[in-house]
Amino acid sequence: MQEAEKTVVVITHNLALTPIGDKIIKVKSGKIESIEINDNPMDVDRIEY
Repeated sequence: MQEAEKTVVVITHNLALTPIGDKIIKVKSGKIESIEINDNPMDVDRIEY
C-alpha cells in the first residue's frame, strides 16, 4: 500500500530489493544508468533476500 506525502530513499547493492520501489534509479560509476517506473510495487513483507 502506497501512502502519499512520503519519500523513502533506499541505497543498496542488493537488487532483490528493487521490486518494492515505485521508481528505481540505477547508478554506475557515479552516473545514472537507468530509471525504471514500477507501477505495482511489491509489499516489503513478500521480499526474499
